[in-house]
Amino acid sequence: MPKSKAFIGIKRDICLIVPAIPVGRVTTFASIGSYMSVVPRHVAYILSTLTEEEQLTLPWHRVVGQDGKLGKVKLDSLGRPQESLLQDEGITVQRGIVTAFAEVFIEVSDLNTPVQPHTHYLTEGMGDRVEYEMGDGVNSH
Repeated sequence: MPKSKAFIGIKRDICLIVPAIPVGRVTTFASIGSYMSVVPRHVAYILSTLTEEEQLTLPWHRVVGQDGKLGKVKLDSLGRPQESLLQDEGITVQRGIVTAFAEVFIEVSDLNTPVQPHTHYLTEGMGDRVEYEMGDGVNSH
């Protein structure tokens, strides 16, 4: 199924935000979602469906769940788990949680990113209603 212009725009902006997260720091799906005015689950979906090439070029592993939770085990295209990638950058993870989360967390609004906050991803002809496709369905916000 072809992706909508809105989906493509959301993915593009996520792929511009994520590289701005410094080594040794993390942000959350919620922080990205809030900054972009999209649902955090959609941020997680896009990052979980990156191509092998995108996984190798984007520091996707620096995006975690609320309170530093890693959630289910995620591997990069070379088979390395997210936990190991974070630990390689000096971030301590125990039992699937970033242990010093408050110290390593950074809000997206504090990053130097070309993406403007609260961008709207309108689908043609939808007026003021923001509608974007995620996976097989259409979600409104």
